Amino acid sequence: MQKIYMGDAGPKVSPAVYGFYRWDEVKNAADVLKKTVQLCLELGINTFEHGDSYGNYKCEELFGDLLKQGEIKRQDVILFSKCGLRTPHPLNPDIRVKHYDTSAAHITESVESSLKKLGTDYLDIFLLDKLDPVSNLEETALTLEKLKDSG
Repeated sequence: MQKIYMGDAGPKVSPAVYGFYRWDEVKNAADVLKKTVQLCLELGINTFEHGDSYGNYKCEELFGDLLKQGEIKRQDVILFSKCGLRTPHPLNPDIRVKHYDTSAAHITESVESSLKKLGTDYLDIFLLDKLDPVSNLEETALTLEKLKDSG
C-alpha cells in the first residue's frame, strides 16, 4: 500500500488507519490485537490510532507488549495517540462524570502514560479528542508546543 505524507512535516502514513476506539468489549484482547495488527501490516496498513482510554485503558499496553516481544518493530509502524476524554472507570476513581480535560497537567500525564504503555520514546502523532469548553487555550497550546519541542 502506498504511503502518503500527513501534512508538510508529518510522517508517511498508510491511507487507512486502524483505530482501537471501540475495543472496550473485545474478548481475548491480547490475541485479537496481535492478529489484527499482523493482518493490518500484511495489508500495508502501518498506522495505528490509540487513545489513553481505549480498550478499558489497555490497548496501548497490549500494543506495547507486541513491540517489546519483537512481534513488530517500532520503525515499521506509525503511532497516533490522543487524550482529552475522561470517563468514569475503576482505574480512575476520581472521575465521576464523562468530561473533556485538555489541561496542561492532563495532557502531559497522558503523553507520559502513553509512551510508557507503548514502550516507546516518541509518538508520531498526538491529538486532542476535543477541547474542553473551559480550557485555557493558551496553556493547552503551550503544553503541546513544549511536548513537540521535547521530541
